[in-house]
Amino acid sequence: MKNIEVRSLYSDTDLPKMFHSSQRHDRFVIVCLTSGQGVHNIDLYKHRYIGPVAFVLSPGQIHRIDHKGRPGGWIVSFSSSVFNDENEYKDMILETCIFDSETACPIIPLYPDMADRFAVIFGLLQTELRLEEPDTADVVSSYLRVLINYINRIKRKKMIGQLEMSDPAYLLFRRFKVAVEKNFRNEHSVQTYA
Repeated sequence: MKNIEVRSLYSDTDLPKMFHSSQRHDRFVIVCLTSGQGVHNIDLYKHRYIGPVAFVLSPGQIHRIDHKGRPGGWIVSFSSSVFNDENEYKDMILETCIFDSETACPIIPLYPDMADRFAVIFGLLQTELRLEEPDTADVVSSYLRVLINYINRIKRKKMIGQLEMSDPAYLLFRRFKVAVEKNFRNEHSVQTYA
């Protein structure tokens, strides 16, 4: 499958470029580091972390990870075409705002039990991608949905108190952002979104 890539930082001998220099991706990226500490530079902002942590990045964001020592964990990068249809993409990515850079938690702490669950999901993703069965795309999409739902659950819990999710100004902003993402290909006038 060309629309998704899963890398293990345990088995890969060469670290991805994001650990050496700033990178801009044209895909969604989820990075899960199981231990250690460092600084994740995202769009010119420095975010210090102590593992286990996860990071979610949207296409176009610039980032670099300065990790102390050899990192352990996984990286999954995927395009929106990994989802079976556009509605699934809208439900998983747009409606949850999980990759929303304006409201995203730059560092998502993982509790040990959640880090263990992530390890299982990443292992299942890697295994399924190697199988290349007729239904591999469906299974991979399902595992990715589970991973995104877990991350969204953690983010919601973390954001309580940081951002009032029922604040009318936030809800208006979110509706605007989702409308633009859903309709930008067909509707270009500002009046459409006003």
